[in-house]
Amino acid sequence: MIVELNSVGCVFDTTTKTIYAKYQMGGYDKTSGVQLDNLTEDFVAQISADDIFKMSEAIPMFNYDGSPYNDLLKYRCVRSKF
Repeated sequence: MIVELNSVGCVFDTTTKTIYAKYQMGGYDKTSGVQLDNLTEDFVAQISADDIFKMSEAIPMFNYDGSPYNDLLKYRCVRSKF
């Protein structure tokens, strides 16, 4: 599923947990993807709280191995917004 992140002009692919740049005319750049685990603190700090909620609701609570999936919470700037 694709979730739009309007605060940073990107989309989030929940299947691959990848963020892609969004084109102004619609669609997104499939070659610019960055895995959720590899985002910079600066980029994550720019994501609005609403977009973080959208991402959190779209991501499964657990990885395939049963361990909790909390990649968004590892960023200090995300934790500080809540």
